[in-house]
Amino acid sequence: MEELPFPLLGRKRSGRRWKLVSILIALFVVGVWGWMGAKKEVKLVVDGKEQQIRTFARTVKDLLQAENIVLAKEDSVEPQLESWLPRNATIVVQRAFPVKVKADGKTRTIQTTLCTVAQVLQKAEIAIGTDQLVTPGLAQIVKRDTEIVVVRRESKIITVKEEVPFAVHRRSDPTLNKGKTKILEQGTVGVKEKTYSIIYHDGKQQDKELVSEKVVKEAIDKIILIGTRVPGGTVRTSRGAVRYRKKYIMEATAYTPRPRGGSGITATGRLAQRGLVAVDPRVIPLHARLYIPGYGFSIAADTGGAIRGNRIDLCYDSHAEAVRFGRRKVEVYLLQ
Repeated sequence: MEELPFPLLGRKRSGRRWKLVSILIALFVVGVWGWMGAKKEVKLVVDGKEQQIRTFARTVKDLLQAENIVLAKEDSVEPQLESWLPRNATIVVQRAFPVKVKADGKTRTIQTTLCTVAQVLQKAEIAIGTDQLVTPGLAQIVKRDTEIVVVRRESKIITVKEEVPFAVHRRSDPTLNKGKTKILEQGTVGVKEKTYSIIYHDGKQQDKELVSEKVVKEAIDKIILIGTRVPGGTVRTSRGAVRYRKKYIMEATAYTPRPRGGSGITATGRLAQRGLVAVDPRVIPLHARLYIPGYGFSIAADTGGAIRGNRIDLCYDSHAEAVRFGRRKVEVYLLQ
């Protein structure tokens, strides 16, 4: 009886089994190495604070989600969120912070990361011209709570007209009586044009500089004549020539110191006596010194009810002298 080849069949099955086991082992080893190879070490920097992280994340976004890092709209990430995450990568996250910007009469707050002043103004849509003043400077890097101030600077050239006052000159005039004045030239103001350079900061004048000036109309000085001539002239007396201011022709009468029982006291309080005369104060002021030819030097010291206008009453020591004088025309000189 012929034997069946069982041993040969058994050897074939055993070889296949070992081949299958080898494949499974290889797949396991490859899987383990693949798992180990997928885990990578990266550096994560958030606002300057560094940490090393081992991760299976494929992208920057996956890493931040795995680390529970939520980003605000204004925050920045480098590399970008959708970037593939290689081994030993460095991911930098900058949190936005507030920066105040004062410009054009308004104050606004801009959320930004580290950047220059110029970039913040660009974000705020604030245009900057060449004449604007910006503090801090445009190239300055902003920090948390930095305050940026923009001043609108404007320069203007203006021309204005100003009056030039006239001077006043006084001149002596011997043809005018002393105490009298006469305007020879009325005087006219001149006109001067002045050109200024004016600097405005936010519409308010900051600096003003005179650039040029010119006279477009000369001023004409005022001239006043002052009289120096002494009015009157000289009259010859027992004391020689005496100067007088004014000469009158008056109707003169005479009276005695105590007529009809009067008090003998004049209007100026003096005791009536020769040399004191009564006048109309509207014509000759009281206390004035006078000279009357034929009567002599006298003082206007009294008044009288009948003495009005160009009348004068001469005091004599006796009634006989007064009667003898009577009434007549006399020259009365008002002395200097």
